[in-house]
Amino acid sequence: MFEAMEEAETNNRLKEYSLGKEVIYAAFAWSVAEDAYKMMRELAKKHSVGFFLM
Repeated sequence: MFEAMEEAETNNRLKEYSLGKEVIYAAFAWSVAEDAYKMMRELAKKHSVGFFLM
């Protein structure tokens, strides 16, 4: 997943992340929230995983 973000040149926008056994948490700055939402949703669909927006 992070490779796709690097290809899309978003790696410098990632504010915070955590990896768990069954979860990936990623937080982004408000200034890129809309773009981050679109990309994360696309990646979730592509990999058939759940997506939750807090």
